[in-house]
Formats: sequence, structure tokens, C-alpha cells
Amino acid sequence: MIKMKNILVGVDLAAGDRLVSNELAPSTVEAIERALWIAKLNSARLQLFFSLDIGARAQQSIQADANASSTVLGEAERVLGGLVDRVKEQGIEASYRVTFGKSWIEIIRQVLREDSDLVIVGGNQRSVLERLFIGSTGMNLLRSCPCPVWVTHPPRANSHEAILVGHDLTEVGDLALELGAKIAELHQAPLHVVHVVEAVQVNAAKPLDALAAAGEETRQAARAHIASQLEQFKLAKPAEVQVVEGSPDEVLRDQIEQHDIALLVMGTLARGGIEGLLIGNTAERLLPKISCSVLAVKPANFQTPITLD
Repeated sequence: MIKMKNILVGVDLAAGDRLVSNELAPSTVEAIERALWIAKLNSARLQLFFSLDIGARAQQSIQADANASSTVLGEAERVLGGLVDRVKEQGIEASYRVTFGKSWIEIIRQVLREDSDLVIVGGNQRSVLERLFIGSTGMNLLRSCPCPVWVTHPPRANSHEAILVGHDLTEVGDLALELGAKIAELHQAPLHVVHVVEAVQVNAAKPLDALAAAGEETRQAARAHIASQLEQFKLAKPAEVQVVEGSPDEVLRDQIEQHDIALLVMGTLARGGIEGLLIGNTAERLLPKISCSVLAVKPANFQTPITLD
């Protein structure tokens, strides 16, 4: 069972050429709203976190100059403090922290310090043409953060709150379905589950009907695995489950477009024996090209390459 008691929200206060602004980007507003929703449901505590991503010389200058410190750090603390006060008014335990450094690295270090259960950050709309929104901070967190990461994107006008779970039938896939189905249950949202199997290899030594039977057996086993998990949830309507052949990244992208998916939930794994990396080519090809929010779940043995040193 995935815990959701200690939630870290990465807040981006930069806007244009301003290091700190009190006008939050829509994706950051969405991240905070999602965090509030989860916190209320789980009696969780929130920490709003902002890291000034500037060079060492600029950092030293700000820290050495009392006026600059008051202008930049003080403004960041004022903005986050105001947000925390509004959160507390809703009966949620909350705090904030402002620091220096590369945002995704400092977020992971804070996760390690606080033993966070979930990180929520807003994505960046980097290219309207290609609909790239995750950005470097989100992608690096998806690759390297040891706890689940939710990269939010503001819902499109007239869009449905449909949820898609990419299930690989592994333990981490089970966790992804557990989390995706729970969110769908709470939101009363449509749930879609897809498992992608490799195309059956033609083998001259085996009759085609035997290969077809083996493929159908594999698909039936996958459906049974998913159905047994879904029995514990009370969904607004039965989940739509598909077991299909093809390229995982292409299948998931097609599903996102076809069903107007608002949130993709998927598991991540270490790749090629290297600690702290996201699933290989599937995610690397898919995630920068989708317009929905993404919630990535990590296996229990996931190890981040970031340390507190």
C-alpha cells in the first residue's frame, strides 16, 4: 500500500526575468490544488518547496547583500508563507522551505531529509507544436526521485478527468494500478488500463494455431491479473481494460489521445543496472510528447543517485 501522509510540492516562483514572482504559473497552481486534494483525503501534511536555481556567484552575492537577500529570499518566503497560511486555513498541516540549487536535485534531497511519500510539481509548456510540457525538472524527478512523482498539467477546456494506467504486470505495475484506481474511485473518473504485450514471434517449428493459442492464453492471464486487482475498488463505472500488441510508447500515446486522458499512471524501474533511472526507451520517447499529467510510481528497491552530501 502506497502511503500519502507527507507530500512535498515543488513550487516554481520564477516568471520571465524575475527570480521570484507572486503570480504562479497555471501548472504550479494545479500542483498545489492536487496536493490539497490528496492532503484532505489522507490527513496528510504538505511542505511547499522552492529552490533558487542560480549560479554560485549570484548566490554568494545575494547571501552577502542584506538588501538583495531581503528582496529575493524575503519575497520567496513571503509568497510561500502566504500560501502556507491559506493551506492551514483549510485545516491542513503545512510548512515551507526556500533554498539554493538546481531545483530537481534540491527537491530530491528534501525528499530524503523528510522521507516524503509523494512529490508534486507543475510541468512546463515548452512547445505548443510538439506539446512538450514536462521540462527538465519534471523529467529529472521522474528519472531519479525515490518516491512517486506527479507532474501536473492544467486540464484542457471541456476535458474529462479520465485516468490511464500503463500496467506491465510487475509489482510496480500493481502499485501503479492501485494508485490510479484509487484516484479514479475518489474522483468518480473513468479508468482505462492497458497492458502491452510483445507481438508473437513466428516460429517455423510451431503451428500458427499453437502460437495463436499461446498468445490468447497470455492475454487472458493479463486480463485476469488486472481484474483481480480492480475488484477492491468501487468505480463509477467498470474500468476499460485492454491487452494489446505493439510498441508500449505508441500504444500509450494513442490511448491518451483517443480517450482524452488527463492523468497517466505508470511504474518505473532501474534501467540496465544503473541506479535511479527511469524505464528505458518507452518512457524516454513517450513522456516528452504527451499533454496529460503523469504520475510515476517507484519500486521498493529504487535507489536515487542523489545523496545528501
